[in-house]
Amino acid sequence: MNYLHNITPLSSQIATWLSRAIPKTSILAVEEFSAALGTTTGEDRSENQDRVVAARYVDPNRRGSSFLLFALCDGMGGMLDGAKCAEIALSVVLESLIAGSNTDDSQSRIRNAIFSANAAVNQRYNGRGGTTLSAVLINEQGSVIAVSIGDSRIYDAPNWKRIRQISVDDTIAGELQRLRGIKPTDSSVDYLDRIAQYVGLGTGIEPRFYILRSDMGKLAFLLTSDGAHLLPPQTFEQVIINAGTPREIVRRLITSSLWYGGRDNASVIAVSGEVSSFKSALQSTTGAEVLELWDSTGNSAFFVESMRLRTFAPHAVFETTKKSESHGKHLSPPSKYEKRHVPSKRYERKTYAARKKEAAENKKNKGKTQTELAIEVVSVARKKGDDEGKNSGSSS
Repeated sequence: MNYLHNITPLSSQIATWLSRAIPKTSILAVEEFSAALGTTTGEDRSENQDRVVAARYVDPNRRGSSFLLFALCDGMGGMLDGAKCAEIALSVVLESLIAGSNTDDSQSRIRNAIFSANAAVNQRYNGRGGTTLSAVLINEQGSVIAVSIGDSRIYDAPNWKRIRQISVDDTIAGELQRLRGIKPTDSSVDYLDRIAQYVGLGTGIEPRFYILRSDMGKLAFLLTSDGAHLLPPQTFEQVIINAGTPREIVRRLITSSLWYGGRDNASVIAVSGEVSSFKSALQSTTGAEVLELWDSTGNSAFFVESMRLRTFAPHAVFETTKKSESHGKHLSPPSKYEKRHVPSKRYERKTYAARKKEAAENKKNKGKTQTELAIEVVSVARKKGDDEGKNSGSSS
């Protein structure tokens, strides 16, 4: 299968939203899912290259397509544009999950999404930039799939009483433990922590899949970047067990990582809830195809069907003339896949006319909610498509 990824309006908007400036330390509780997301830059780093996201996609018109996704990416330090790699990976994974919603196999669905993200990052950086990924996907039937690539971790934590790492670190040390049962203890040997595979490496990656146990129909799990789980194991477990709620777990782990020196970015996603409540959260309330996102500072909604109707310049999301806010360096040049698009004079005139029309529509629609407007846009687009179909049928 060809996983080379064409940038779409949806993945562009997601990446742009993920790239906005955030505080040095931020935590957000999502009460609807009994979840919390948090991240900190730490004390020694000038840039936070971690990205955390909770996503809900609901499509009332395609049975089995809706999902919840909790995902964490840790951009690779020492390589190119770690934060940008994390943003590309998450945006492509989400867009690919939506595009692949015609399959009932959740594992194949997220596997293909990760391969698409790997191709997109590699296409951009040619193996010189990358990111880890740990994620949990829940579909509307209540099926739960956990997956990781790199050294970001997934912990199973039934009722927050017993914490068990279920993911395997894709490091040399992790491979030794997995293949030979050897657990290296000499932390002075730096090559043991080297990443064996990551999103953006190119051909040959193999995502690892895991089973999350439900206790009497209830799930509880953690996603962490290495800055959070490098605490001493006993301290890490005690912090979680004595916290009580997802928000408090995230707050204490983030704070503890800073107390232990804050040498790296640290990020945590904590989730605890009934499987039935996750299924209920995927029931449509607007009648529209909607993707909702949460990170450590806020949330946003994207009305997917209306975005499919928009034109898009493929290079826009990876604009290369913009300087990095954190370092002031130019990003690397566009790859051969990023074709430049220069609008014609006619296109510009149409755009100007469209803007005038849009101003008039805005005046007319003043006072309507975002949801009402989005549903109206979708309805108009559907009606236009039906009319065109009737006209073509009558002309034939």
